[in-house]
Amino acid sequence: MHVPDIDTEKCLSFLSKLVQIKSYSETDGEFEITSFIAERMKQIGLEADVVPFAEGKRQNAIGRNIGKRKIASLQWALRHESRVRGMDY
Repeated sequence: MHVPDIDTEKCLSFLSKLVQIKSYSETDGEFEITSFIAERMKQIGLEADVVPFAEGKRQNAIGRNIGKRKIASLQWALRHESRVRGMDY
């Protein structure tokens, strides 16, 4: 299997944008970050969507890479842990 070279600039740009999103639990930021990640998964060719839970107050980004052969495919489930306001980290 060929592993492509890592584009450091793209990685740093992605991570920089990711950490700028204030993604506290059950806030618009949590929805923004999961939507952002789902969109990025689509850009790299995955089937991706956001899946709400906790009565629609939260959501996860889910991505799947459907292979060309009719065997098992790869599924990515991003379990995003948001920061909780008022907690020390």
